[in-house]
Amino acid sequence: RVVALYVAPAVVREQLRELAARAPDLDDTEVEISWGAREVRAVYCVEERRLELRVWLAPAHPLVAPRLAAAGAGGAGGVQWLQLYMAQQHGSVLGALRLWTGAVCARVEAAPQCYICYCRLQPSTGRLPKVPCHQCKNKFHNLANGSRRATNPTARCAERRSDVPVPDPRPRRGVVSVYILLCTLDTLNRLNYENEFGINRFFT
Repeated sequence: RVVALYVAPAVVREQLRELAARAPDLDDTEVEISWGAREVRAVYCVEERRLELRVWLAPAHPLVAPRLAAAGAGGAGGVQWLQLYMAQQHGSVLGALRLWTGAVCARVEAAPQCYICYCRLQPSTGRLPKVPCHQCKNKFHNLANGSRRATNPTARCAERRSDVPVPDPRPRRGVVSVYILLCTLDTLNRLNYENEFGINRFFT
C-alpha cells in the first residue's frame, strides 16, 4: 500500500512522460497513452499489417509486474519475454516497445515468403508461413495452401509447378534410326525386285 500511494504514481508518471517525449522516434509506430488507467497502446505497421501491443502498469508498479497483451499473430511470438524484461530487469515501457518493434521486424524479415499469396504475413490472419512442403522444403500459409488444394486436390507444390516435365514432341533418336533403317530396307527390296523383274522380262 505504501508503494501504491507514494512510489508508483511518480514512477509511472515519469515512465509515461519519457514515452510521450520519445514516441516520435519509434519508426512506423503509433503510441497512445492513457494516463489515468496507466495504459499504453502501441500499433506497429509492418508488411501492410497493423500489430498491436498493450501495456498496463500495475497500481503498485514497480513492485507488481506489468501486464502485456499483443493483438495480431505474426509478430515476435508471445509477450512473456517482455514481461520478464520489465519485471526482472526493471525495464521501462519505452525500452519494451523498442525491443518489441525490433523483434517483430527481425522475425518478419527472416521469414520466407509464401509462394501462393506472395506475402510474409497472411493478409487475413497476420500469421507467418508455417506449413512445410515435403517437395521443396519451403513453408506456406495454412489458409493459402488449403484454399489452393480445395480448388485443385491434385495440385503440386506452388514453387515446383514450373518443374512439371513437358513431353518432347520430337521422336527419340532411337526411333528415328529404326525408322530410317526400315525405309532403307524397303527401298532396297523394291530396287532388287524391279531389277529382277526387268531382267526376266528382257530375256523373255
